[in-house]
Amino acid sequence: MYSFLPLCVFALLCQVQGTWARDAKEGEFPYQAAVLLRLRNKELLYICSGAILNQRYILTLALCAVQYKPSTINILVGSNDLARRNNTYYTVDTVRQFSQPKYNVTIFSRNNIAVVRVKNQIIFNKRVQPIAISNQDVMNGQTYSLTAFRNHIDPNYSTRLQLFLVMAIQNNKQCNSLVGIGLDSVRELFCMTASPRDTGNENLPPFSYQGGPIASKNELRGLNIAARGRRVDKDIVAVGLRLAPYRNMINSAIKN
Repeated sequence: MYSFLPLCVFALLCQVQGTWARDAKEGEFPYQAAVLLRLRNKELLYICSGAILNQRYILTLALCAVQYKPSTINILVGSNDLARRNNTYYTVDTVRQFSQPKYNVTIFSRNNIAVVRVKNQIIFNKRVQPIAISNQDVMNGQTYSLTAFRNHIDPNYSTRLQLFLVMAIQNNKQCNSLVGIGLDSVRELFCMTASPRDTGNENLPPFSYQGGPIASKNELRGLNIAARGRRVDKDIVAVGLRLAPYRNMINSAIKN
């Protein structure tokens, strides 16, 4: 039996809902990927979101992939709906986590990052394209897109890809009220608030956006780790993992 990733790790994250999202348009984010687990009954269970880096590699959170056998993981690309009948999936041959020792990772950890290699090359088209990792850090007050699917255990589950507009906050001490731990000592993490530009909708689940690409101007800036709905505009609504510190290491790992 599989041991599934616990999604509601912190009670606070699992209690608050808000209005800061909308469904993504078809083909709006061609770099979007989804990590799914193939169960013994052949059913596919969505685990996490991710981003396409090239024709062979997907970037996602380590907690979404390292605990499973690569042969049980499938990657979805080119679709905004997990339930679409003609979805395109790719099987996986390796998963590489950027930490030592392997599996020594927690949800709010600098080691929570992995690249997933698919067996066959991903076919690029208008709905399937790679995204480059930016060499620039997230900027305080700048708006970014965060795209992710909801998890099946959320009370308002939907199979559609969602877009969130978020603003980066570089002072990690502001995250402490969200997660209850001292994130200011982990420089690779950053906080986000909901963007005032996003009117969103009222049908939000509390916690299911792990691995969601955080991007600006077609450059990947981070991966979402945890999220919640907002109560007021200035609330911290998500915690992300910066990718600029990993850029050279990741690019070297995906050359072959």
